[in-house]
Amino acid sequence: SEATEKLMGPAFLVYYGPAFLQSLGSDCPVRRLQILARIYGAARELWPPSAEQAGRYVTIRIDAIKGLSVSEICDTEGTSETFWAVVRKNVNEAFVDQVPSRKVSQRFSAGADEAADRSPGSPNCDIAPLGRSHAPLVTDGLC
Repeated sequence: SEATEKLMGPAFLVYYGPAFLQSLGSDCPVRRLQILARIYGAARELWPPSAEQAGRYVTIRIDAIKGLSVSEICDTEGTSETFWAVVRKNVNEAFVDQVPSRKVSQRFSAGADEAADRSPGSPNCDIAPLGRSHAPLVTDGLC
């Protein structure tokens, strides 16, 4: 099949992913899965699929949110000038953390040359917000 003929990587290991899903409390399981899906999507922006990366993996640490409820994740983002993003630490590791809004807006509103170098998918980009279209989760409708 095409999946075995065109192997692409890297794969992602979301460290504490199972703990994040198991600590539902009164949260809606679908919301937790949506946040986890956003984490995988943001990681894929930082590490686009390539044949050269097949067989490799990247660890995405979610320590910062593993014990938070969905409302705590959303409230934290909505009451400050930060939002949640996957932040690349090195070629094999990233973590979910709160990032100042100004840092991300500088990344994506820079001049044409710099924006091309720092855009998601570029090896120089080190931040991928969890919200769609690089928006915070709160304005994205997930929260």
